Amino acid sequence: YSEAIQNFDEAVKLNPKHDNSWNHKSFCLMKLKRYDEALHLVTKSLEIDSKYPKSWLTKGMILEEQGKFDEAQVC
Repeated sequence: YSEAIQNFDEAVKLNPKHDNSWNHKSFCLMKLKRYDEALHLVTKSLEIDSKYPKSWLTKGMILEEQGKFDEAQVC
């Protein structure tokens, strides 16, 4: 996941409004148990496109990993 994070860093440098790159980087961070960073980036993805379903799914997964089940359920 660390190499993928580096690739997504490059992708967002090229296009900071590419919500999918923010979402995928967030997912990788979640897999590395870096939940606060992951939640911050998935929120950034949702600010770009609040209707992107994969970002909502990722956000729910992060919140679930943090034990925030009520918040995760809303996603």
